[in-house]
Amino acid sequence: MRRVLVICAAVAVLLAPGCASRSCKERLVESRESPDRRHNAAVLVRICDGVQNGVTHVNLHAGYGTAPPADGDGSVTRGEVFSIDGQRQINVTWKGAQSLQVECVGCGANQVFKKESAWEDVQISYAERE
Repeated sequence: MRRVLVICAAVAVLLAPGCASRSCKERLVESRESPDRRHNAAVLVRICDGVQNGVTHVNLHAGYGTAPPADGDGSVTRGEVFSIDGQRQINVTWKGAQSLQVECVGCGANQVFKKESAWEDVQISYAERE
């Protein structure tokens, strides 16, 4: 009987919304290379199955190019330094080769999920604009 309950519980978890294979899509909004071309800052909007508002986030990665690589489910989480609920206007500005400013327009009362102060050798500062 205990084995049957454990199997039923496992099946219920796998079939619950959002627990089975989740599919996400990322839309690249902006990408900026650092002055020394060692790093790239990308602003993306992630929309996953079952999520209405999405998440706007900033990811940093080495090298130059347009966007960091996606994970297996289509989301980009490696190098994520800032994320906020919903689709927001985020501007990224390199203040130097190792200094990035993230500006969030009208984000005051919205839920911030992540706000890192550094990534590898890059220092990150934040500004808010209404």
